[in-house]
Amino acid sequence: MRNILVFPDGNKQDFMYPADRKMVLGQKIQIQMNDDSIHVLSISSIEPKDLDGVPEIHYYLEYS
Repeated sequence: MRNILVFPDGNKQDFMYPADRKMVLGQKIQIQMNDDSIHVLSISSIEPKDLDGVPEIHYYLEYS
């Protein structure tokens, strides 16, 4: 299963997340970018998808 963060600007990034934990709407997450800046975003929408037989979960983010 692919977990994909969808940033407010539409960029997407795969990420690893433990299967025994859940992410929920409104949850705040801290993300370290390639330039070492830290951003705090919250999950605004969660959409499971199945594209070509590959299950994915898209986590749409917004700035807190």
